[in-house]
Amino acid sequence: MTYLATACQLEMRSCFDPQGGFAPARLEWNLAHTEEFLRSLAMQADSRLYVLPEFSFQGWAMGRSVEDWNSASVRIPGPETQRIGALARELDAYIAGTLFESIPEFPGRHFLTGFVVAPDGEVVLRYRKLYAVSAKTRPGDVYRRYVELFGRESLFPVITTPLGRLGMVIAW
Repeated sequence: MTYLATACQLEMRSCFDPQGGFAPARLEWNLAHTEEFLRSLAMQADSRLYVLPEFSFQGWAMGRSVEDWNSASVRIPGPETQRIGALARELDAYIAGTLFESIPEFPGRHFLTGFVVAPDGEVVLRYRKLYAVSAKTRPGDVYRRYVELFGRESLFPVITTPLGRLGMVIAW
């Protein structure tokens, strides 16, 4: 069986306003823009997998502090992935993207997390970026506790789908 996968490059806005504060309306704009963009693509081709770029929803901004990114981070699952899940159900497709994630067990830290949402709307894969050239937390920074919570298999997660086995890596 053959399936179509679509790699997407679309406009994303930084989730920080011109004064530097976290602006939830900018995150909302990115979510709405992505929904519109993927619906438009779905009308052109019957893709079964949409892969969004790094910084899919919060965008990127140079010079932001750890505290800034912590304020912009979200929980997975959470309202953002529920919304993406509704879109995945609507399109009957997998959607892969990234979010800056906060994890309650690691206060004062944020992770850049890749995720895959299945056509049933559920988050079926989470991959937290293993290396950093910025202040985000890597699983190796908190390795012992991270593995205790999520298991070693969470470092390189792979899922089995009707499309085949899917894994994820962010950048490079």
